[in-house]
Amino acid sequence: SGWFKAARDTAEIPPAPPLSSQPVSGKNILPFPLNKALAPFNQIEIHFETVSGTTLRINSSMASEISSIRLSGTASLAGELDLDVDLTTQDAIETTKFWKKEPSPAKPRFFDLAGPLQFSGSLTGTLASPHLQGRLTAQQALLREKPIGSLTGDLVLAGKKLSFTKTVLTKSPARYGLSGFLDFNQAEEPQFTINATVSEGSDKEILGPFLTEFPLQAVVNGNFTVQGNPAQFLLQSKLVLSEGSIYGQHFQKGEASLEVTRSRVTFTKF
Repeated sequence: SGWFKAARDTAEIPPAPPLSSQPVSGKNILPFPLNKALAPFNQIEIHFETVSGTTLRINSSMASEISSIRLSGTASLAGELDLDVDLTTQDAIETTKFWKKEPSPAKPRFFDLAGPLQFSGSLTGTLASPHLQGRLTAQQALLREKPIGSLTGDLVLAGKKLSFTKTVLTKSPARYGLSGFLDFNQAEEPQFTINATVSEGSDKEILGPFLTEFPLQAVVNGNFTVQGNPAQFLLQSKLVLSEGSIYGQHFQKGEASLEVTRSRVTFTKF
């Protein structure tokens, strides 16, 4: 048994070469350089004791000025994991820095989620192939630097594929029920499938991540599915419309079925 504690001043941290994710034997045990995983944190504390053989019981915490993570459970020297995870951060961007191969661009990435959030769940699998599962809550979420409301959902992260179910986005009076996945193997062009039901929603909130301009303005109810990647996607929707306008023409109410791509909006029913 024993403990380890480290702290550093992050005000001025000189550039450092990547720390290898391989032990002396040369076997890869981490899917990313170690210093990138630890980069956001300036305080690390680990308590451990042997359970049996090479399995250790671990109680650890990592903290920065705006984030903290607690890990408790067991881990083996072979890299097997069975840990409870509790994360609190004032900015979600900080906790995903180690995914990015290059410094963050001035233009936000397509699905960059920012703002304060909490996550509680489990980390299983191995260091080389971790499996993170749990519940996320974000009361003041930002997507590409724009407020999107309150977000809660069940998440599973396996490799660089994020699946989500029972996810609810609320921005009063609108409510969106979401499920699907985001695949970040190509961070700049993530593949995605998103299924949603909409209650008292806004066409701008639905289409804002995909289009800058849209001919329909109305409060909407219904459902939609979008799949593809930021450069090439297909959104299909069936909506019930309250009073609004389309191409500048006013209407009292209506129904619409539509298909949307990066270059075209097609109304199959209106």
